[in-house]
Amino acid sequence: MKYQPLKQEEPAKAEGLNAGFVIYDECVFERNGTRMNSLKEQFVSAIADDFIAHNATHLIVAVQLPNGAVEIIHNTSQIPAKANYYIEQYDEEFRLKVNPAVRIINFMIV
Repeated sequence: MKYQPLKQEEPAKAEGLNAGFVIYDECVFERNGTRMNSLKEQFVSAIADDFIAHNATHLIVAVQLPNGAVEIIHNTSQIPAKANYYIEQYDEEFRLKVNPAVRIINFMIV
């Protein structure tokens, strides 16, 4: 199943820890005036801004496996190290460098 973005006349605005994101039709996001085209760019921005500013204690990542199953990873300790792992080991499309069939499809910082 392919993701089909919703068509909207006005961009949606995120709330909570993700406040400041503006969601456009074609999965292009804007945060504090900076457009971000990839999920990885959003992740890096959220870690740099929200994680530190809001003392987040949970990093939750949805990873799609080669067979199509989605694995939810919930980290509650060593979050900076885990975030750094995702940034270094996944490419700009958030695909695992050593196995591009594995990719991060979403994340949440709480």
